[in-house]
Amino acid sequence: MRAVRRHGPYFQLGFTWRGKSTSRFVRPERVTEISRKVENYKRFRELVNEWVDLAVEQERATSKRRPGD
Repeated sequence: MRAVRRHGPYFQLGFTWRGKSTSRFVRPERVTEISRKVENYKRFRELVNEWVDLAVEQERATSKRRPGD
C-alpha cells in the first residue's frame, strides 16, 4: 500500500468566531459560492459601520442641542 499524495490548489477560509480563530478547507466546487458570501459579509460590515458612525454623529448633535448640557 502506498501513501496517496494530494496536489493543490487547496482553498482555505480563515475566520474568527466568538473570539476563537479557525480555518476550514473549501471544496473547489464551492469556492465561487463562498467567495460571494465573504464579499457580501464584507459589504454588510461596511454598512453596519456606516450606520453606527451616523448614529453616534446624530447622538452627539442631539446632545449638543439639549439645554443644561
